[in-house]
Amino acid sequence: MDAAAATLGLSTAALRVELRAGHTAGQIADEAGVSRADLAEAITSASDERRAASVAAGRMTQAEADTRRTELREKITAGLDRVRGAGRTPRVPDGPRHPRRGHARGAGPAQA
Repeated sequence: MDAAAATLGLSTAALRVELRAGHTAGQIADEAGVSRADLAEAITSASDERRAASVAAGRMTQAEADTRRTELREKITAGLDRVRGAGRTPRVPDGPRHPRRGHARGAGPAQA
């Protein structure tokens, strides 16, 4: 989030407000005059340090790290035009915990 906000010239809080308002990261980039490729690269690069540390610690090979970076970049690029939270069931404080099971939050199946 920090890398995306910095690339867009926004604070992290301002970016969150825009996303919660229903704007996509791609729309925000267009409005800021930032290419979607630059935004995707900034977000992808933000996780390079963690992958490098995993390679150095022997938790993955460099080839695996490269593959994961490519996969991440593809997911980020595909997600730039997705509305945040799209397709998710909104949380309701006293509503169902799981839409298919139907029990109230905190109540087990026998108590529902």
